Amino acid sequence: MKQLEIIEICSVHADRDRLEKQISELCGQVSAASVDVDLKVYMHGFVAGEFSIHLLQEIRKKSVLKSAIGEQLAAALREFGMVNHSVWIQRQ
Repeated sequence: MKQLEIIEICSVHADRDRLEKQISELCGQVSAASVDVDLKVYMHGFVAGEFSIHLLQEIRKKSVLKSAIGEQLAAALREFGMVNHSVWIQRQ
């Protein structure tokens, strides 16, 4: 079974270059430290300052708990604007 965590950042007033650099650094650290997580970063096609980070991982049992990695990423990005952090379980 797979779990997808989505961390969305809406940063209208923050320094976009600094935000992009922070996202790159944080995601690089996660990718280097965790081989069990497939991490992808997306940016909104039309709205500047909106990003979505997807963490896909295999889980043994169904859970709606947010991972420690996801919680750390969300907490680190809150200074840049509104953050929405959700958990999705793949249907079988």
